[in-house]
Amino acid sequence: MKEVKMTLRIDYKAMKFYNMYNLIYRKHFLWFYIVLAVLCLVGALINVAPYVITTWDREPNILLAAIFLLFTAYLIYQIMNLEKIIDRNISQYFYNRNPIEQHMTITEETIRISSPTDPTKQVTYDWVQVTKIHEIREYFYLYLGKQPIIVAKDPNAILEGDYEDLISIVKDKITGKPYKKVDKIIVKKPITYVHQIFNEEVSEIQDGDIELHDTEEIVKDVDAVEEVEVEEKKSTEE
Repeated sequence: MKEVKMTLRIDYKAMKFYNMYNLIYRKHFLWFYIVLAVLCLVGALINVAPYVITTWDREPNILLAAIFLLFTAYLIYQIMNLEKIIDRNISQYFYNRNPIEQHMTITEETIRISSPTDPTKQVTYDWVQVTKIHEIREYFYLYLGKQPIIVAKDPNAILEGDYEDLISIVKDKITGKPYKKVDKIIVKKPITYVHQIFNEEVSEIQDGDIELHDTEEIVKDVDAVEEVEVEEKKSTEE
């Protein structure tokens, strides 16, 4: 049976790739904002059109047109600066945090995640619990419902076993599950962020709990992408 043990690291890079993929290709955030921007621009034009089309039996509304134009400009700013906004928020997230690091063992039957300092603290998922698989050039996202296990497609992350076996196991599991592959450049700006190292252990286990792979893209204000953040979650197995 094929078995691969690897490092599961949730750092700036992993969070940025996931949030960019999640917003652009999974939730189609940009298309939603583009449609809103077009609608706002149309609203502005409708409210100034009576100045140009004199036969139109409608009073112009300059104030309303200005409001529509402001919303249009705001939406265009959000679209053009999406990656910069995500960079800023992830940098704030890691301001006083270390990256999350765990060990992950993937076999043809299960996915086991454990503490690198205490292998007895672990959580195991059967492949049947993986509801869908998404793939980009740098990562596999194995979804447990809405939450992904982030698997780096990086030979340097392998601790035991072969990188080819990792790819083979995941590819075999694609059959029979919803699958999506995006073979495009997800992150356009080079990642130059350097993590600070704090005194606590990167994968500190407290009170029997194990910090897992999870990252979640949170939008506090659905009308403002600048509120996008990511947070770690915890999962426990006795």
